Amino acid sequence: GAEAYMLDLVELLKVHGHEVMLWGPEEALNFDRREGIIADLKKFGHMIWSRKEAKRFETALRQFKPDIIHIHNIYHHISPSILAVATRHKIPVVMTVHDYHLINPNYILYDHGEICERQGLRAIAHRCIKNSFMATTADVIEWSLHKWMRVYENNIARYLVPTEFVKGKLVEGGMNGGKIEVVPLPIIPPPPESSPIKGEEQKGLSPPLMGGGRGGWHAADYILFAVKRLAISNTR
Repeated sequence: GAEAYMLDLVELLKVHGHEVMLWGPEEALNFDRREGIIADLKKFGHMIWSRKEAKRFETALRQFKPDIIHIHNIYHHISPSILAVATRHKIPVVMTVHDYHLINPNYILYDHGEICERQGLRAIAHRCIKNSFMATTADVIEWSLHKWMRVYENNIARYLVPTEFVKGKLVEGGMNGGKIEVVPLPIIPPPPESSPIKGEEQKGLSPPLMGGGRGGWHAADYILFAVKRLAISNTR
């Protein structure tokens, strides 16, 4: 999953001498649970633009002073409010794209047993997200507002995608192909006990990607990290 990829990438960067800081939301909100109109409206406002997370993020930037920020799935639990903070501090942002939410309210473009690329009222009428009128309405409003604000387009230097197909879908959805880089996700199984690589892994050279979650991390929760002293060209 996304969290396994992120954690292994962190370890790989550390092995190569980079200083890395993990950062995520203070708490994981449950957007699927109804908790009363006031609490639900607060959660909805959080996913649109969280001033709380933006303030926490700014504190982290001042303390760590990263050269680059690498984000994963910040949509709801963090919100794109942090992107404006990064831009204000003139720190380039790279985003690994794990789904299609940048071009559609429906993250996986699939619903009710078929491909679904509906947007707006058509998506709401069809209940394209979790077969829920409320969930679809909330995601359509959130996605539409962020698209209108161009919050991702204006604040992200590069998008990393795993395949040419994903890049093609993003470009088809209106994104700038010049800012999208295809970086295939390596899938390397752990070496057998008899392998000479096993000893190296125990010294800290873990495989770049391992399947499954680790230590209670979930892709929707702790999903952003900042990297210090990492040189990347043409990101500004």
